[in-house]
Amino acid sequence: MKNLNTLFGLLTDWRQLPAYQLERRANIFFALYLEDLLTYCGYFAEGDRLTVIPEFPAKQEYMNLSDRIDYMVASDDKMVYVELKTDNHSIRAEQALYLHKIQQKSSLRSFRILSLFTKRPRPAPNTGI
Repeated sequence: MKNLNTLFGLLTDWRQLPAYQLERRANIFFALYLEDLLTYCGYFAEGDRLTVIPEFPAKQEYMNLSDRIDYMVASDDKMVYVELKTDNHSIRAEQALYLHKIQQKSSLRSFRILSLFTKRPRPAPNTGI
């Protein structure tokens, strides 16, 4: 790759492909800026020492299984779960339900779930060959 701009340009172009899973390829780049973004948005204070854990397991109710939350970010006294959405339509109803249940069961006063997504909708696929 020539530079990061070229890389992000490719990701932007390729996300339009029907089977391309942008989140799986771009999560490391989002993680680079996640601490700064959460601090800028007021979730954490400037100077907080943060721990970022990707693919954080959230135990399913009544089962010995877990769902994965994109990132868990914690300081000494706060925890934020971040569910990254690169498409406005990619959240499923059952996903929203388990995230809500996690939030309701949390004993942490400052527990939050934050969804990040782009505002630009995907264009309709070009069917003309």
